[in-house]
Amino acid sequence: MGPFPGIGFTPANNRVGTILGGTTVTFDGVPAPLIYVSANQVNAIVPYEVASNSVTSIIVTSAGGASVSKQVQVVATTPAIFSALQTGNGQGAILNQDLSSNNSVNPATRGTVIAIYATGEGSLTPFAPTGSISGPSLPLPKPIANVSVTIGGQQAVINYAGEAPSLVSGVLQVNAVVPTNIGTGNQTVVLTIGPNTTVQQTITLAVQ
Repeated sequence: MGPFPGIGFTPANNRVGTILGGTTVTFDGVPAPLIYVSANQVNAIVPYEVASNSVTSIIVTSAGGASVSKQVQVVATTPAIFSALQTGNGQGAILNQDLSSNNSVNPATRGTVIAIYATGEGSLTPFAPTGSISGPSLPLPKPIANVSVTIGGQQAVINYAGEAPSLVSGVLQVNAVVPTNIGTGNQTVVLTIGPNTTVQQTITLAVQ
């Protein structure tokens, strides 16, 4: 599907490009921003332009030619928290209040604010162009759908839920207060956006 070895993107003109290593991906003919391409993996961002569709047709084109069209369902939201080891589970890609990485040797203190990084938030308000890099400072576009977080089974107060500064649109940052009435150790974090949650993955926060 792309070059070997694989290559990652480099932003240009405050955007993520739609051609990388000679590879393109389209959703209903709309070019998708590409984060990474290799011979057997392509990481793409679903364009906002397909939000009103119930299904979308995906085609990958590279030096080897074009793939057959693949139809997939489109939903309003499909939240997923990034994991520190990029496995989809385990320690979350979460920052402590001092902006250090949360982990078992650097846990968060109950009552402090953490930053959770996620995706799948769906359409934004105000509108953000597909592939645009979010501004360096807050406030930024936020999901149209409601955002909530539980940590250790307890509802967390959210101070901010919107696009992550200086990252590509589609990366959500949620600043939440760690509940004071939860236990220590690894606590499960569940993100809900609109009617959908991250129940398909198990993400944890280290708490002291």
